Amino acid sequence: MTRRRRVLAVSALSLVAAFAAYALWVNFSYLVVPFGPAESDIRVAVWRHQGYYKIRPGIYPFNDLGQLSIGSVGIERCAARVVSTVVSHVSPDRAVVDAGSKTLSQDQLSIWGGNDQSVYGLVIGKPGWKLHRLSEEHGWLRWEGDAAPSPLEIGSRLQILPVHICSVFHGVGEAEIVEDGRSVGTWTASGRGMSK
Repeated sequence: MTRRRRVLAVSALSLVAAFAAYALWVNFSYLVVPFGPAESDIRVAVWRHQGYYKIRPGIYPFNDLGQLSIGSVGIERCAARVVSTVVSHVSPDRAVVDAGSKTLSQDQLSIWGGNDQSVYGLVIGKPGWKLHRLSEEHGWLRWEGDAAPSPLEIGSRLQILPVHICSVFHGVGEAEIVEDGRSVGTWTASGRGMSK
């Protein structure tokens, strides 16, 4: 995370802390102060020692391409992947996968201040391939590398780092937990259908 972002995160937390202190001072009877930007992960100690805060980290447990693009984390801290299958490879520079907007959401990298309006995820381990368009059920890959396209076998599985993990996890509803290359369990989204 850049120094500027850390300063902004601390400033935001300080403002929330000041409000909470005032509310307690005037005997506000019920106080839960939720705070949840991804930058809050570096400030857990600040919250913990004051004792009356609740952190809703959102993106932080998994991280995503948005956080990677703004420098909050490195790729090694991005835990979630959408695993998709190559279902078509009609020309050397184009392919289709079975993960579309229902899985990856319509969020584009531009929501994080990126200049490219048409990035829906990062294809892990396949530099040069760009996930540039989505339908509900499919994603279109386009080769944008400098050399000749690396081939993608139909039926091969690709890992995609999504732009915004919150939408993905909510839409899919369940995550498979993989440790050392093997499945060790699942996590289920508990708040699906609760926005009414």
